[in-house]
Amino acid sequence: SAVLGQFDTSFGLVVSYAHKPLTLTGSQTFGGQRNQFQVSDLVTPSLQGAIGFTKLPHLGIELGVIVPLGVLSGKGTPNDPSADPNAVVEYNFTKQGLGDIQVLPKFRFLNATRGGLGLAVIPSLILPTGDKNAFLGEGKTIFQPSVVLDTEAGYLGRFRAAVNVGARIRGSKSEFIDNTMSYSRMFMGM
Repeated sequence: SAVLGQFDTSFGLVVSYAHKPLTLTGSQTFGGQRNQFQVSDLVTPSLQGAIGFTKLPHLGIELGVIVPLGVLSGKGTPNDPSADPNAVVEYNFTKQGLGDIQVLPKFRFLNATRGGLGLAVIPSLILPTGDKNAFLGEGKTIFQPSVVLDTEAGYLGRFRAAVNVGARIRGSKSEFIDNTMSYSRMFMGM
């Protein structure tokens, strides 16, 4: 639940990697290959920044922003066999670009350092800035509220524990449509 002090800033770069984060498998087989669409690798470096706005002992206000960049690669099967074995067409793809920007205001109502128990609310918004067709974003604004409850104990608060509970609220479902086949998709995070 900790927040930055008044006009204090924080910047960072966090990089995450996922192997096979998305696989869509159809029910048909062509030339011995099942139809499939797969994102094989996803690298997401995220630039993060925050600034604090208050100097009060318990009430704290902070604004954070996360700007993710995505680099992904994948493949669609079946391949397109040709009469010429050297002319087989493979459906590989790579994409890179801006992901969905996250805006994270944080409001601290209890300070764990002062009272032993901390409480903060983070009513974050995910903005549709990433390309949905390139799997770099969801193509819609998402409300993602969370509540943080934490405590500090022991000499100088060396023991710390926290619980963060939240929800990702979408206004509608997302679909991926490939020709005549339709797949529903759910992302836990991007």
